[in-house]
Amino acid sequence: MLYKVVKLVSTNWVSSVKTILCNNGFGDVWENPLNENVNAFCNILKTRLRDIFIQTWYTDIDENNKLLLYKQYKPIFEYESYLDNIQYKKYRTADNKTEGISTPAPY
Repeated sequence: MLYKVVKLVSTNWVSSVKTILCNNGFGDVWENPLNENVNAFCNILKTRLRDIFIQTWYTDIDENNKLLLYKQYKPIFEYESYLDNIQYKKYRTADNKTEGISTPAPY
């Protein structure tokens, strides 16, 4: 059913889901969605996406010369406790953007 929707429309939410699954090694889940335990799959997908995000974060910081000082003060990706002191949630992600690299608080 979803396969037909992707074929009919070039870009929509279904095609975006397919792209995410296929780009992250879960193309088989797209092809055979009924063969998976939904809860287990969601946990595995969440872990994989988080791991890919963290690896990309490290790579982006290592390759950007403007972030040498930032890399010295933030050598690992982890939740920063000072974010708990910010009263307005919208400022939690706005305050920690550096040259287009965002490090949202992991939940």
